[in-house]
Amino acid sequence: MEKFLRIKIENENLIADHTFDKVKKRKQEYFNLTFCTGKIKAVALSMLFFLLLSYSGHAAVKTSAAAGNWNVAANWTSSGVPGSTDQVTVNNIMTLNADLTINSGGIYTFNSNSTGTMVLKMGDHLLTGGGDLNINAPAVVTMGSGDLYFGTIHVYAGATLNITGNLDITASNIIVDEGGILNVGGNFLNTNSSVVVNGIIAIGGKYVSNATALASATVTGTGSITSNGVMTNSTFLGSSTIFGSSGDCNAGPCNGGCIAGMTALPVTGPGMICSGTSNLVYTTNPVSGASSYVWTLPAGTVITSGANTRTITVTAGATSGNISVRPTNTTCAGTTASLAVTAGVPTGTAAISGAATACQSTGGFVYAVSGVNAATTYNWSVPPGASITSGAGTNTITVTMGTTAGAISVTPANICGNATGVTVATKAVALSVQPAAAIAYPYTTYCKNTTTQAPLITGTTGGTFSSSPTGLSMNSLTGIITGSSSTARAYTITYTAPAATGCSNATATQSITIVSTNMTPVTSAITGSGSSCQNGTGTYSITNTVTSYDWKLPSGSTISSGSSTQSIGVLFGTASGVISVTPLTTCAGNTATVTVTVSPCAKTWNGSAGSDWSTAANWSPSIVPAATEDVTIANVASKPVVSAGATGNTKNLTINSGAGLTISSAGTVNVTGNVVNNGTFTASSGSTLGFTGTTAQTITGVPSIYNLNINNAAGVSVLSPLAANGTISLLNGALTTNSNLTLEFDNGGNVGYAASDAGSISGNVAGRRNALIRTHYVAAPFNGVSSAQVGATTPLFYNGNWKMYVKSFDNQGWNAITDATMAMPLGTGYSVALPSLSVLLFSGTYNHNFQLTGTSYSNTVAGKYMLVGNPYPSTLDWSSTSGWTKTNIADAIYLWSASTNQISSWVGGVTSGPNASKYIPAMQAFMVTTTGSGGMASLGINNNARVSNQNVAYAREGADETVRIKIQTENSDLWDDAVIRFNEMATNDFDPDFDAYKIINYGIAPSIYTTLGSTLYSINSVADPLALSSIPVSVKLPSDGNYILSVVKSDPAIDYVLIDKKFGIENLISGPGYTFVGLASDNTDRFELQLRTAVTTGIYQTQAHSGLKINAAPKGFVIQTDMYAANDARIEILDMTGKIIQVMAQNNLNSGTTFVPLDLADGAYLIKVSVAEEEFSGMISLIR
Repeated sequence: MEKFLRIKIENENLIADHTFDKVKKRKQEYFNLTFCTGKIKAVALSMLFFLLLSYSGHAAVKTSAAAGNWNVAANWTSSGVPGSTDQVTVNNIMTLNADLTINSGGIYTFNSNSTGTMVLKMGDHLLTGGGDLNINAPAVVTMGSGDLYFGTIHVYAGATLNITGNLDITASNIIVDEGGILNVGGNFLNTNSSVVVNGIIAIGGKYVSNATALASATVTGTGSITSNGVMTNSTFLGSSTIFGSSGDCNAGPCNGGCIAGMTALPVTGPGMICSGTSNLVYTTNPVSGASSYVWTLPAGTVITSGANTRTITVTAGATSGNISVRPTNTTCAGTTASLAVTAGVPTGTAAISGAATACQSTGGFVYAVSGVNAATTYNWSVPPGASITSGAGTNTITVTMGTTAGAISVTPANICGNATGVTVATKAVALSVQPAAAIAYPYTTYCKNTTTQAPLITGTTGGTFSSSPTGLSMNSLTGIITGSSSTARAYTITYTAPAATGCSNATATQSITIVSTNMTPVTSAITGSGSSCQNGTGTYSITNTVTSYDWKLPSGSTISSGSSTQSIGVLFGTASGVISVTPLTTCAGNTATVTVTVSPCAKTWNGSAGSDWSTAANWSPSIVPAATEDVTIANVASKPVVSAGATGNTKNLTINSGAGLTISSAGTVNVTGNVVNNGTFTASSGSTLGFTGTTAQTITGVPSIYNLNINNAAGVSVLSPLAANGTISLLNGALTTNSNLTLEFDNGGNVGYAASDAGSISGNVAGRRNALIRTHYVAAPFNGVSSAQVGATTPLFYNGNWKMYVKSFDNQGWNAITDATMAMPLGTGYSVALPSLSVLLFSGTYNHNFQLTGTSYSNTVAGKYMLVGNPYPSTLDWSSTSGWTKTNIADAIYLWSASTNQISSWVGGVTSGPNASKYIPAMQAFMVTTTGSGGMASLGINNNARVSNQNVAYAREGADETVRIKIQTENSDLWDDAVIRFNEMATNDFDPDFDAYKIINYGIAPSIYTTLGSTLYSINSVADPLALSSIPVSVKLPSDGNYILSVVKSDPAIDYVLIDKKFGIENLISGPGYTFVGLASDNTDRFELQLRTAVTTGIYQTQAHSGLKINAAPKGFVIQTDMYAANDARIEILDMTGKIIQVMAQNNLNSGTTFVPLDLADGAYLIKVSVAEEEFSGMISLIR
């Protein structure tokens, strides 16, 4: 009998077989196992110890050095053919023509193709275990056959191992990675071995799997194993499986996956798809034995990549359905797995459930939507003032209602978008008012003989009354109690207000007591009038005599005298109602009542107590009029006056013939009815007449008003000529003019503007200017103004000349208006020459929300003028930050002064000229200039530029500045000025934000201006005095005569020295200024202004008060002194950089003046004089 022992040491990869009776001849016999005991076990342990001691060896490292024959030593590093236990790396193509044996410790790695017919033997010899064979990509290795004992073959991804013959493995491992291939040309015998196939194993013959006792022979992994022959699993007390199945395939060809059965694993990917969406990825896990995956998609959804693989990329269609996958191979197909997907926006017929009537300002109302498919979110909207307190975004929400009814709606949505049509639901929700009630009995203690007492119910009526305990005689519907039939005791009365739909009911309670005391009842009725004027008075009495009385009056009325007595005086308000009286002792008795009707009463002025509107004695009846009462002003000696700060109210106001009414400055009369004046209506400057009614109102016979407020949605009509000298405020409603309204612009008449205005003007409005003779720049303040209206004042053609012009931007000239009916568009400026004293009257319609979009002009050249018209019947503020759209427009404006025919300018708070201001009145045109920075230039105006509370006249005062040079004639009204402004942001070039050009005067007034280069300035801004210490000053004189040059508002720290080049002298301008004789023919650049400050620390700047003064003179300079006369002086001449260019020593100073000649070039010099241990300096301008 054969007996043998198998000894396995896994950790050392050392396995030895030893035969006791004879050497094992066939490996099939290896599987016959006899378990020995006792001595055999001891022998086994001894043999194991022997084998451990005898195992030794040192593996060599071998790497292919060249392609060729495996068995040529020169083809290897560490010269020599590899041995069975070496670590071998093959990087070249080798020819394998001999058996390849790999034993324990041997690791053979192929990185390059090799081929041959050798037999692969692993662990073939006794006492030596198998090694490792690694096939790496991209190697393709071909061998004749394989015989493995305890070895490992690993075919990596991208590599191929071809065994052309049989492969016989015992207690070994075969690993084929995904992407790796093992081809066996013959049979594949697996004995107690593990085969892991994630790639492909293809067998040309059969596959036989044997598992002995307690061992296993398995094929696992996610790849495929196929054979042309049978596939069988055999076992003896062991486990033999293919992909977990112990079944067989008894007729080839066979597939391991078919034996195991291929069950698809779940499909993963988006469950919601939108038509046209691409790059959607779906995948399933690997299935053992599957070589392909067949996908089925809903209609319209297509695979864009990955077909027949585990992972696909699709573009979605518009149809819902299942995305399914079925694993297959060439032999069989597996089961199918599916994922349901929904395409498109939510569908279905949506319906909202919940209360159709809810309660105001109450929470807890639940609304839910049903009938919707494929929604992932829900967009709810609720009525105004309501809020969602929970569930937002879900199909069920909880809502707290506001006070406004409306609709609750929901739009289901998903990633594809919002549902439409019947999938969007709306539910109308009405709101009930939450009942709220309070009860108040007049008293808390009632006498036994009180007949009836009713409560005052505040809030919800129609409820029921109950009382506790029993014994109270009370009507459950009205709450009226009857003391005489009630038990004397304390009670709690409860009023329950009925619940409205969707709301809970409300309750209110009050405690009362019925006492056994009897009260003498009221035996007389209340005496007094049953009617009264609003705010009137009355007396009410009863004849009973008790200790005290409780009187109650209509709302708004008060007791003026006699409270708690039998007789009271009443001051009524405006509400009618009941006057009641109840006698009181320790309890309340019966009540007597009288109903009083309170109504408006007409008031007539009698003036018996003076002229104050607010004095009641001046009216009949003796009550100051209310807004609901008609007023008649009678012809009496004392005329009514509404004082400053006071307000008179009236409904209809009638002023009789011979009568009069005066509204003082800051006084107001508000009228809710009509105004008819047959006498004298005087509206002082600053007064206001307001129309505040709710029905249509009219004004007749009033010649003029100051401020006029229109605040009546029903409108106000002007039925007779009316002049406005102040602001018309269009708060609400239409002011219908009937062509009767004139704005007196010179007196301050204007239409105010506020963003909140809701009023308008219907009909034509006129605007008047009392123009002076000569030329004016004018503009239309209304739509519909034409040259015919100018022609009505002055002929357009007179004395052979046209009198109306518009400015040409292109050539900067003037084009005559020769069309006698030409429309004058809003925003366009015109020049009109008036040969005689005239009145300009323009009329047209008014749009309260008009905005001017300016005409665009080329901005390629700086300093081109545009004449723009004020398009509003109110003043504009050029400094308003939000009222103007200045596109490439410089910040200066230029206004024409008709009286002197000259242009004034304003920029950045600085003025030049007699008419300069930032304010542009109604009917005024003005000029602006381009910046020359490229593009287009335009000027837009909106209502924010308007000044609503004033309308200033043509000429106004400007802001102060640093240096103002003024020239005037002997007539102080004829003057001009130029300004030097110091601003650290300014430059010595023309600054559009700070500078203004000079337009020369060609009338009777002189012109003065400064120059830098070729630019003429009326306002010239520089950084500081040092930036422009010498200023060229030019003058143009209209005629020969005497003129005065002065520096106005000068800095006392600076000497202002005027150089008169014509005479070669300099003058320190102080006091009245420099008077000179000028000729119309004088050169315009006659003058220069120098700003002189101290130039050397510790040195006196020469002034008369310092004892020595230095003045320029022709061809030299003059030293003027008395204090230092007869003293020797040292004189140094310095240029403007401080360099000494000449020194004069031992110069004896004369009393009075000492002339010092200079032979130097014209220009500015510094003079330094040292005398008597003192030093003085000054600046001169040398002219030879």
